[in-house]
Amino acid sequence: MEIHPVTHQRDIKKFIELPYKLNKNLAHWIPPLRTDQKNIFNPGKNSMLKHCRYQLFLLYDKDRIIGRIAVYINEAYNKHWAEKTGFFYMKQLWLENPKHRSRSRCLQ
Repeated sequence: MEIHPVTHQRDIKKFIELPYKLNKNLAHWIPPLRTDQKNIFNPGKNSMLKHCRYQLFLLYDKDRIIGRIAVYINEAYNKHWAEKTGFFYMKQLWLENPKHRSRSRCLQ
């Protein structure tokens, strides 16, 4: 397995589309609007990004994407609280092991 930073627009699309692929067969999954998901990573639409540093990552198993995670450092939060804190967001991982899949198709 390899972790790759999201560096291109096509990678952002893969990052956004992953939960739709992982959860498409789950009867009780209600997908979020894709437009809303895209806006999360648009500094013009998401004011939080103006004072945050962030990096998106995709987890690959050979040529297949099996996970994603977003890592944020909120500079305003750290300044206000005099901390050096980072945050993890949008954690999802495909579980190949059938034993785990019976409980959940993806880890969120």
